[in-house]
Amino acid sequence: FTRTLSELLNAGIDLPSALEAYASLTSNRMLQSACLYQAEGLLNGQAWPELLAESRQPIWPVDLIAWASVAQRTGNLVTCLDFLTNDWSKAGEFHQQLGRKLAYPSAVLLLSLALAWFTGTQFSADMQSLLLLTAGVVAGIVGIAGVTAHVVLRKDGLYEVHCWSRRS
Repeated sequence: FTRTLSELLNAGIDLPSALEAYASLTSNRMLQSACLYQAEGLLNGQAWPELLAESRQPIWPVDLIAWASVAQRTGNLVTCLDFLTNDWSKAGEFHQQLGRKLAYPSAVLLLSLALAWFTGTQFSADMQSLLLLTAGVVAGIVGIAGVTAHVVLRKDGLYEVHCWSRRS
């Protein structure tokens, strides 16, 4: 969306017309109606950041609303959209690389837990030992998932680490 919108604006089309053009290019009905609503709002004198912020379908990313506000103050909408598009691309590349780098150790750890459980079931003589072993393996998996979720989702965690790529 931001890349195409930037290209349309760079070609000399004003924002309301660019939004209408984008609406005619996309097959996503929700995005079409949102673009047409924004174009109409802009023609009626509303500011684009406010139109983005008040939207409920779709809910626009906070980054886009913030950059639209910066563009409104500076008058450099194309530059802001280009920067945002590049930032999202870098963030996507970062998450792909991170996923590739963490896939092997995560798989080894989970397979180790599964092997420990399997081995324990082969040598376990009673049901209580088997239940404790299963509970321990499940607790280990839940613990790994919890730590991963905490590291990814916490403030300044991996979800926000892509901000570092903005400075590189």
